[in-house]
Amino acid sequence: MPQKLTFSLDNEYELKNDGSNITLDVIFGDIGQSPDTSVKLNTKKLLTNHKQSVNSLLVGNDKELDGKVLRINGDIADTSKESNTITLRLRVKGGMEDINKKFTVTVEQDGEVVIFSLVIRFFI
Repeated sequence: MPQKLTFSLDNEYELKNDGSNITLDVIFGDIGQSPDTSVKLNTKKLLTNHKQSVNSLLVGNDKELDGKVLRINGDIADTSKESNTITLRLRVKGGMEDINKKFTVTVEQDGEVVIFSLVIRFFI
């Protein structure tokens, strides 16, 4: 039975409180990855069952994000015969300091799935 692999993150994100737009990138970076991503801001769905990388998704204006929580969840299946490497890069931009995190794992067997749960907690 394949091992259960996860990418997880729970981060606070300081906002500038100057009207800046906050954007999100979720980039899947290796050959033959099959992602399934959902993004929610509190209870508002921004993406559901998204099947590709996300670039510059507008999360909102920093003045309206204070106290809200962004949740990025899903899984990535290894569907490549050439590589068993699974990579995910998370970027959140527009606040006091950008978040730029990269997660990488090599799975043992073709078809294995990595589950990811990423949480960003906004504050001023």
